[in-house]
Amino acid sequence: MKSAVESFGLKLGNASGVFRLMRARKRGALVLFYHGVEHEITDSDIQSLQVSFTVFRRQMEYLHRNFEVISAGQLADRFEQRHAFTGGEVHLTFDDGYVNNLEVVAPYLHSLGMPFTVFVSTRHIDAGQRFPSYYLKTAFRFTEAANADFPSLGTRFDLGTAELRKHAERTVGCELKRVEQARVREIVRDLEALLPAERWVELNERFRSEAPMSWEQVRSLTMLGATIASHCHDHAILHAQQPHKEVQAQIALSRGRIESEIGTACTQFAFPNGARGDLTQESITELRREGYRLAYTTIAGELQVDCNPYVLPRAPAPFDLDRFKRLVDASSLLEGRHHYRDWARTFS
Repeated sequence: MKSAVESFGLKLGNASGVFRLMRARKRGALVLFYHGVEHEITDSDIQSLQVSFTVFRRQMEYLHRNFEVISAGQLADRFEQRHAFTGGEVHLTFDDGYVNNLEVVAPYLHSLGMPFTVFVSTRHIDAGQRFPSYYLKTAFRFTEAANADFPSLGTRFDLGTAELRKHAERTVGCELKRVEQARVREIVRDLEALLPAERWVELNERFRSEAPMSWEQVRSLTMLGATIASHCHDHAILHAQQPHKEVQAQIALSRGRIESEIGTACTQFAFPNGARGDLTQESITELRREGYRLAYTTIAGELQVDCNPYVLPRAPAPFDLDRFKRLVDASSLLEGRHHYRDWARTFS
């Protein structure tokens, strides 16, 4: 009932022009983030980070007609020079560095003359390895084992029912987000062990949407209007449990690999996961010391000139058109819902 009422309200707000009228209240730029875009999504669980190209195309057409889509460099320059934003600026970003960023996203955005940024996790490009969330969802979905041993967690999970299987997946997923990076690698190895190698080959081909790019593909992406920026070396969540040396390495290694492979300066960063609790003052200090200009969270809000440059807001792009229109037209409402500015002030 609630979703039906919300859907009706969204359609009414868009059709009546109420959300468009709210553009006049906007005072900052809006930074949107996606992960991947696919022409065909066959499994909405495994491919939960992928948006349908049909929806994406309609969203981009709306931006193209009504907003100024600016590049990472343009946004940084306006922000650092304290040029007041008009409220009409939008910056598009994509996290992780999936192959479809090159094959699907880039050609389309290039045809519209719309710049964008891709935040890449460099070790995943180096090794051609997928992300922990993929191994988590895929292993528990397709394993035929009745039990799952996790030496990394010192436990065994009963997988005898669908409910027990989902419980195990949730438990392991929580651990992946809260432990230090060395433990994350061990957990991923345990996940890989749940399926034979040939089954992984089959599933990797089936879910090609979840594959990271190669460096050659990343270089091709820059020719189509993309800025390449850092998303850590291992997609590590820089929470308080990460050792100081790990935080330093994640920030420095990723920048070094990007600059070595792309040949241009890497000055922007997006925190993996990027929510409250996924970054610390220590990580911000390291970003500043390493020479990054801007760093983004995944906390929604309007980006204004008085924001902390290392705790900038980004809003997740909704996967449907009505919510998308409300977000971009009425982003001034975000502060009341997410209290981004109050939270960001806790960092220096």
